[in-house]
Amino acid sequence: MTGYWFRAKRFGWGVSPASWQGWVATLVVATLSVAIAFLAKRFGTAFLALLIPVLAIYVMLCVNKTEGGMRWRWSGEN
Repeated sequence: MTGYWFRAKRFGWGVSPASWQGWVATLVVATLSVAIAFLAKRFGTAFLALLIPVLAIYVMLCVNKTEGGMRWRWSGEN
């Protein structure tokens, strides 16, 4: 896995997909999150046992695959 999948936002803290791999990862997480949310009606707060690991893995992926790293940005600084 080489190359960056995400690009840092110009202001503040956050990333956006910059390659097809980043878009696929984002869509997979969004789809899983919606599917897990449907479980909330049936299982109450137990759905968090599934949702938290999915989001944690996505955040770790974003941190490791973001061009320029994850940090607060004031403007177009590098």
